[in-house]
Amino acid sequence: MKNNSLLYGFLSIFSFFIMAAAAPLVPSSISVKYPKKVDTIIQSKCYGCHSPESKGDKSRKALNWEELGDLETDSQLEKFQAISNVLEKGVMPPQKMVARNPELKLTEKETKKFQKWAAKMERKASK
Repeated sequence: MKNNSLLYGFLSIFSFFIMAAAAPLVPSSISVKYPKKVDTIIQSKCYGCHSPESKGDKSRKALNWEELGDLETDSQLEKFQAISNVLEKGVMPPQKMVARNPELKLTEKETKKFQKWAAKMERKASK
């Protein structure tokens, strides 16, 4: 009787490991944290165009702040690289938008803070 119990126990554990090994890998993502200063910039200068409620499909599809944390790590990395790129070039917000809404223009201090955060998130996503 003891041998049967041991055999069943062994088979149960063995089956568990086989099933776990055969399970599909769940895509990973990194936790996206927005420090207060960065979140303030996003909310006041970016969120209007890059959110689920935005009217522009192009801007919403390019970057949706609410979906960033749910993307797979490689997609997150692409987004952080794109954020760094547009900050470096100074093309966001677009000049036409800034002409109509000058308050949306990023200050030099905001740009540096945002770039620092994006670079940190890039490093985190590339590990």
